[in-house]
Order: sequence, then C-alpha cells, then structure tokens
Amino acid sequence: GGSLAEALGEPAEQLYAEVMVLASVADGKLEEAEADAIVEALAGDPIFAHVNASDARRMVRDALSHLSNQGLPSRLQA
Repeated sequence: GGSLAEALGEPAEQLYAEVMVLASVADGKLEEAEADAIVEALAGDPIFAHVNASDARRMVRDALSHLSNQGLPSRLQA
C-alpha cells in the first residue's frame, strides 16, 4: 500500500524508465527508435518537468544496464 519509489528507493522518473524499458523489450529486443521514444516521452512528460533529455537518456541507459546485468526475470520481479 506504500509508495513504489519508497519501496525500491528510486525516484519516480527512474521507475518510469525501468517500466518503459521492460515493456519495450517484451518482443525480445529494444530498438534504438524505441529507446529514443522512451527518452522523448520521459523528458516531455509534464509530471517530470525537471527531467531534461540528457537525464532521461541516462535513466534509460541505467534501466538497460540493470536489465542486461540482472536479466529479464529478475527485473520483472523487482
């Protein structure tokens, strides 16, 4: 019943990036255009007005790194 950000210790914008990356790799891969679209959606969302394109790109890279290092089942469980 608590905040997901508090439970995972991540800011909401990083959680958004994580979820968007996981949804995008459902077909087994993440195309560059898909990653660019995630960055654009994150940086352009009024809820995350403080996130610029550079920060959004870093968050997507971090999410991809987590996925690569831990694997899909572990990231889905997290």
